[in-house]
Amino acid sequence: MVTAIFVTLFPTISSASINVSDSEDIVAAGTYVWVPNPSTHNIIKINAATGTVDGSISSNNSHFSSPSFVAIDGNELWASDSYDDSVAEFNIRTGSQERVIYSTKYKFDGPGEVTIDGQMVLIINVQGSSITELNKKSGKLIRVFSVAPSRGNKSGVYGPFAVTVSGNQGWLTYVAANNDAIEVIDLADGVVRHIAHGGKSVLNAPGAIVQCQGNIWVASRDANAIVEINRASGRVVRVLKGNTYGFNQPTGLTSQEGHVWITNEYGDSMTEINGHSGAFVRLVENRRDSLLDPGAITSVGARIWVESTSNGSVSEFNGSSGALVEVLK
Repeated sequence: MVTAIFVTLFPTISSASINVSDSEDIVAAGTYVWVPNPSTHNIIKINAATGTVDGSISSNNSHFSSPSFVAIDGNELWASDSYDDSVAEFNIRTGSQERVIYSTKYKFDGPGEVTIDGQMVLIINVQGSSITELNKKSGKLIRVFSVAPSRGNKSGVYGPFAVTVSGNQGWLTYVAANNDAIEVIDLADGVVRHIAHGGKSVLNAPGAIVQCQGNIWVASRDANAIVEINRASGRVVRVLKGNTYGFNQPTGLTSQEGHVWITNEYGDSMTEINGHSGAFVRLVENRRDSLLDPGAITSVGARIWVESTSNGSVSEFNGSSGALVEVLK
């Protein structure tokens, strides 16, 4: 294993310096919201209580220059670098960088989403159709899962694109030539089980995935649909589609107090769905440039936070009413 440890303290930055137009991820943890931004080579820290930027963290290791996706557990932040094929760990309390991992034995290949579950850190390799598992405490390699789709046409595979962990299962979404799919990997033995593919369930460019009300929810971008799957049986519960929901390239998903929130990238809007009934709650449309090509979305408490890639802003909304609170840009 090749690692490096450097110390990097939080610099002071102003809200006017926010520009996350290149970011694909936003994560809430405790009282803070974190936004990795590859083009500015840092991870921005926003105080969720005050709505102000409290600083950022960055790496001074040449093998980790463009943070792409993050996951947080306690004081530890793990980030992937899709450009340099590496992963870094930071202590968010002290601002120090704990390690950078970039050895070829980890088989990082376009590392994307990062998930932490117990003592396990999972990094999906979008270009390598694999998942790298690390020990959270030591950073040591546990194993690399090959997770190419288990059936159908495997040509042109892109993914896994997104992952969520439930118990001993990892739920994955793929984009492949004529075979877009949702699959489950058993994290105990690495066996991949097929759930649904493009010929069923209105799966067309499935992407973001989230858990809500005990089930799995998937955004199907090109079908302008949301698919709900029973976590226990793997069966499709419902497909939400049509003008009622206002879906227009649904891109980001988050779960907040039993509801599912979806960003509509081409619609400059967000849709709120009741996670129990699947009923439409509201469509929140763009105000004050708060939803311009909205992408990644997260929630903390009663607040929803959204990135807009068109103007590089981060916007805060009231999760109870859908009202815009502020726009940071």
